Amino acid sequence: MKNQLFNVVAGIAAAFLASGCTARAGAPPAAAIPAVTFRIQEFPLTIVRDQRVRTWQATHEAGGKTARFRIELVFPVSNAVPTMTTGTLYREPQSEPSAMVADLAKVLQARRPPAPGNQLDRLPLNVSLLGQNLVRNTGASTPESAFTPGDGGTWIAAKVFVAEDEGEFYLNLDPAAGIGEIVPKGPRYGDIVTRELAKIL
Repeated sequence: MKNQLFNVVAGIAAAFLASGCTARAGAPPAAAIPAVTFRIQEFPLTIVRDQRVRTWQATHEAGGKTARFRIELVFPVSNAVPTMTTGTLYREPQSEPSAMVADLAKVLQARRPPAPGNQLDRLPLNVSLLGQNLVRNTGASTPESAFTPGDGGTWIAAKVFVAEDEGEFYLNLDPAAGIGEIVPKGPRYGDIVTRELAKIL
């Protein structure tokens, strides 16, 4: 399964990193690309089995509600991209998720709201790391063309697989600006991704 995912992701990454009109690092999301945005604050780096583990506290505020969760990504020793790796989303206490779940359902084009209950403390992820130190393309109209390598780039772009790889979405992080975003892969994944993310919010 991982080999198959890598072959698919390699083609996606080539399009994802294709050069276009670039903007300064940390520029706001292009209006043409829907996204659920949130703030991130990075914890100190940890090393596990010679791999870098980076963790961020994430907060989403809307409608007087603040959703809180943690993002953990494992960065392999090699900087080659694309590369398959893993990650985890963690539930945080005192999270008020209703507004974020509603935003996710809208942006991801979910056709039905996730059922209540079935909450988890952690949600394992399969992750295709598409690039690091990227610059946002202001003229991009698709997630695959949203970033390109460039001087001063600060974005991390990843494609995330959940629910035994049945659901897919893009996770983009700019640690320098303290910004993160969840971007839909396509409407066919809306229900699955919304349901899975709601479990840890």
